Amino acid sequence: MGHLKNHLCRAVLAAPLAFCAGAALADAGSGRPLTPVPACESYEVRAGDTLGQIASRVTAPGMTADDLYQLNRDALISPDLLTAGQLIRIPCNVGVVAVPLLPEPDGPELLSAPSWQANAGEGLVEVLIRWGREAGYDVIVENGSDWRFGVPFRHAGSFRGAVDEVLSGFSTAAAPPYVTFYTNNVMTIGAR
Repeated sequence: MGHLKNHLCRAVLAAPLAFCAGAALADAGSGRPLTPVPACESYEVRAGDTLGQIASRVTAPGMTADDLYQLNRDALISPDLLTAGQLIRIPCNVGVVAVPLLPEPDGPELLSAPSWQANAGEGLVEVLIRWGREAGYDVIVENGSDWRFGVPFRHAGSFRGAVDEVLSGFSTAAAPPYVTFYTNNVMTIGAR
């Protein structure tokens, strides 16, 4: 059965990875062996890995590269930028928010991701100035426009991730807001 199982797993890409758990798959591009990635664990990125390729090997069916990126947004700069040796979390199931823990590093203790929040009725400019101060940015307001939050907002992760998410929520405004980040920890806010 082992030889047949290996043959089937290599020949049929649509085979459930749980069936192929013991089989080594081969990457068509490099010929290197690809082994299934267990759900609910962390995975150490290897040279040449992509989120799409890792997602296709996760033993939880239906996993996508976006599922992996969303879970690891705090650790990934971009879904297209992985570093060999980097640890990423693999969710237990598609759409489930439970986050497996990464192993403790031997260095300093990791802090949890900051939480960025705004209340319904607060002005966007006021909120971004407050968040900017907390993140160590000097904030410059380019015009007198402001936008109001219609609902409460909360984002756990990076400051820039929170700003990007908020701006996408205001993208349909008559004059959508824009933010520009500069390398010297300066951020400008304006309207288009």
